[in-house]
Amino acid sequence: MSFGRALYYPHINLTNKNWIKHALLYYDNISRIVPSTVDPQDSEEIIKIKYETGFIDDHSPDHWEISNTFSQFLRDLERIIETDTFFNDRYFHDMHHHRKRYLDYYEHRAGFYRDLVKTSGTYLHIEKLDQRLKERLFDIGLAISGRHEYEDWIKIDNEIGLLYMAFLAKSISHRQIMPIVTDMESSFSSSIYFEPSIVSDYQGEMEYKLGTLLINNFSPKTLIMSR
Repeated sequence: MSFGRALYYPHINLTNKNWIKHALLYYDNISRIVPSTVDPQDSEEIIKIKYETGFIDDHSPDHWEISNTFSQFLRDLERIIETDTFFNDRYFHDMHHHRKRYLDYYEHRAGFYRDLVKTSGTYLHIEKLDQRLKERLFDIGLAISGRHEYEDWIKIDNEIGLLYMAFLAKSISHRQIMPIVTDMESSFSSSIYFEPSIVSDYQGEMEYKLGTLLINNFSPKTLIMSR
């Protein structure tokens, strides 16, 4: 059974070699989101699969895809950050007596988020997001500038970063007419949860989602490939 082409997200580097081998059973080709100025740091085995089979290719998001993602994502971002749940998931229990101060004062809350991003954030390349979104994330405190060798990256709140990549992947898939797939359960869950907001109009969507689940759950745990 083949589901045609698919778009992988949320990461640039493909580290789960068994997932890639399993994907070979279900798809003709896997694209991944790679900025034009970035060279993926793949393992030797992933490089071998890429160049010997032609199964993996890199997609650099264009202006339309980035801009469309910005307009789609910002609406949900503003709604999410205003909820008590978003803050509650991030503050430490021993800071409970300071909670009201963080909720009442915008700058205190933004500073609190920045401190969390410094210690536990993830990196996102600046070519993957609109400048306006970058500025908004900096203002909220959910992203900070990358340091030293990461100057072309921002460090972003983990959950927000994963959610943004789900929106970007959906925007690209909408234009390129291919489903999205991932080897991360949290990213797959975000895609389904925000389905009303993430535009997609390709046919047989349930089949594509089924294909992703098959890769994760029903493929053998190890797969040996011959040349």
